[in-house]
Amino acid sequence: MPRAARARVESGLTLVEVVVAVSLLSIVSAVFLPLLATASRSVHPMQVQSQSIDSLRNALASIGREMRSAACVTEPAANAGASNRLRFTTDANNSTYEVTYTATAGQLLRQVTGESTVTLLETGLVNPGDAFTHIATPRRTVKVVFHFQPDPKRPVLDLSTVVAGRNAWHAC
Repeated sequence: MPRAARARVESGLTLVEVVVAVSLLSIVSAVFLPLLATASRSVHPMQVQSQSIDSLRNALASIGREMRSAACVTEPAANAGASNRLRFTTDANNSTYEVTYTATAGQLLRQVTGESTVTLLETGLVNPGDAFTHIATPRRTVKVVFHFQPDPKRPVLDLSTVVAGRNAWHAC
């Protein structure tokens, strides 16, 4: 077969076809990439807020578990108003210990008396002065309210619970 006949049989893309394909790809990218970037930017703050809410719910659950086994609540004093500290003696895992939760400087901290480690449970708290309220009517309960703002551009959110002890809490 002569050389000219072989060249006509070979298939491939022409320069015009490549230019048209690249142009179409550029137009489609110019339309959809900004939409993708905007969606990505709007999802990230929601993920951060969701993680903060989950972490704070876990902290509330942990406080609730320890409080239900509490023998007495030292701070805040019963019917004395709200406080940023919650201190109580509890029984867990066949041992008695005193634990303190403190909401201060935007953080929720947990410390067991006698141990040097302080555990940071969450950040982003605002107005922590009324985080814990010990209510003593005939029954004793502790109201826990966390105001938090994981994103300064978003409004403050509240997460709260009321914990009643299984044991009859008594004066410490």
